[in-house]
Amino acid sequence: MGNYQQAIADFSQAIKLNNKLADAYNNRGNIRRLLGDNQGAIIHYNLALQIKPNLPDTYNNRRNAYSALGNYSEAISNYNQALELNSDLFLTYNNRGAVYVDLGNFEAALADFIRAIELQPNFANDP
Repeated sequence: MGNYQQAIADFSQAIKLNNKLADAYNNRGNIRRLLGDNQGAIIHYNLALQIKPNLPDTYNNRRNAYSALGNYSEAISNYNQALELNSDLFLTYNNRGAVYVDLGNFEAALADFIRAIELQPNFANDP
């Protein structure tokens, strides 16, 4: 609905009631990123990962924030961490490949794109 401030307040209240809710920190990070506060988003993603370090989606989300800040080495590191937790994340391979293209590492990009296609051959046809 686009009511980001209310969403932040709701997640903050949830965290106040139980500060071990990794998903609440992750979601609060997502909202910060949507608001353009990538540094704030990273703080929340870090908190989520301190509580539950096996959340591949949080690594992917933190990667988005690092990429937006132009910190591609941290972005790739987060992709790698997500893939260590779940090697079937075709979007992670696809997106890491795009970062490799930005860095001029076309060989690594091609390998990632091929792996993404192997995992999800119909991805281009998905809505």
